Amino acid sequence: AQAYNRLCSGCHHAESTRFKMGPGLKGLFQKKTLHGSDWPVTEANVRKQIVAPFGTMPAYPDMSEETLDAMMAYLKTL
Repeated sequence: AQAYNRLCSGCHHAESTRFKMGPGLKGLFQKKTLHGSDWPVTEANVRKQIVAPFGTMPAYPDMSEETLDAMMAYLKTL
């Protein structure tokens, strides 16, 4: 949650699917595809979207594996 709050919450709601600057992420891992890219929602594709995103989302190419792991764990709780 700390990494999400620091890096993602400015553009994405965690508690809803409403748009902020980007789509709300509630229920992300229950969806079939990622918004905009139509990539299947898999952990690998969500990681790819964070590190080298489709569309206008800023990239986080230097995010550590530890932070990515923590982010995945958090996103799966939404």
